Amino acid sequence: MVKEVVIIDIEMGDRIAHFMFRLAFCKTEEQRAWFLKYEAKLFLKRLLMDQEELNDNVLMFLKKSGKNLEKVIVNRDSDNWENLTSTLKEDIKRSEKMTFYATDFESVNSLLATRKYFLKGGLLYIPEYELPYCAQMLFKDHLVKALIHTMSKEADISSDPRISRLLTKIRGWQSTHGYSSWKGKVEGKINLAELDLLAKQFYPPCAKVLHNGLKANSHLKHDGRMQYGLFLKGIGLTLEDSITFWRTEFTKKISSEAFQKKYMYNIRHNYGAEGKRADYIPWSCTKILNITPPTEGQYHGCPFKTYDSNHLLGLLRQYKLSENDMQVVMKAKNTFQYELACLKLFEAINPNAKNAGSSPHAFFVETFNYHRQKKQNEKKDIEDIGG
Repeated sequence: MVKEVVIIDIEMGDRIAHFMFRLAFCKTEEQRAWFLKYEAKLFLKRLLMDQEELNDNVLMFLKKSGKNLEKVIVNRDSDNWENLTSTLKEDIKRSEKMTFYATDFESVNSLLATRKYFLKGGLLYIPEYELPYCAQMLFKDHLVKALIHTMSKEADISSDPRISRLLTKIRGWQSTHGYSSWKGKVEGKINLAELDLLAKQFYPPCAKVLHNGLKANSHLKHDGRMQYGLFLKGIGLTLEDSITFWRTEFTKKISSEAFQKKYMYNIRHNYGAEGKRADYIPWSCTKILNITPPTEGQYHGCPFKTYDSNHLLGLLRQYKLSENDMQVVMKAKNTFQYELACLKLFEAINPNAKNAGSSPHAFFVETFNYHRQKKQNEKKDIEDIGG
């Protein structure tokens, strides 16, 4: 039997890749920011590669984007020379004449906001050498809108298991290149003495499984220690408290000397206190989804992916979800949309809270802060009524 071979030309392959990556990174603000940053860089690099056709390519792009530009050549003795060149570099100002492109300022609001270009009579004057960077900015404006539109369609498109699995692979690739633009922090300080209560109330399922596994066995294997250790770092546990926490749990079965010898270095290493002193970030959802699945005696990974339906239902009941919310979460799990399942759980327990991002520590921090603020608001309402 001869297999059919589908040949895709480079341009078509590039387009497919763009739209698959756009679909993979449209769900959260941090994903969109990451994708936007690198697509804009790639766009500019490709423009600048062909210097001979540079202006023609840029003008063609701007024309297709609906921007009408008028070429204006200005000599040094022109009345507008000082105004047109006031924000330009000194070496450029020494030119005897310069070429600008004038366009209606209302069609390029993002360029106007930079305050880099001369505005007169409703026209914005852009130096010729700046056109590629203006095109890049307009490309980003377009892509921002396109990502928002894609986000509204993502759930329907990725309901196809083939697409969903591919998206998970793409996100997994991206997670290995280490980005973390989510900068949320716990409001207050994480109290080590309250960690069991915090795990019960605010942990995402993956961290809850790790915490319970550690408590039950006084031990976690390597992947579990890495996943949970960096999670604890991400939610704000200090190095000193982290050492105390792990030592307390592990020395229920081993001596303090054995703990010091086998595990202390790695804990300190995760905090950048040993080795190359790197600031390791907590594992993202996509990294967790793409690591080797847990075997017997291991607790790492994502329960939405590794648990069967009955086992997962038992875990989800700890969150006291409504029947409808439970069905929504399980539907996402059963269609291989594991991150969406976790997002739906987050939304169910935190109505109107900020987006949970795409990492377990973001889930915890946003949940903790949401319920802390909710409790403070309820206390204030009671005081107002009493007063």
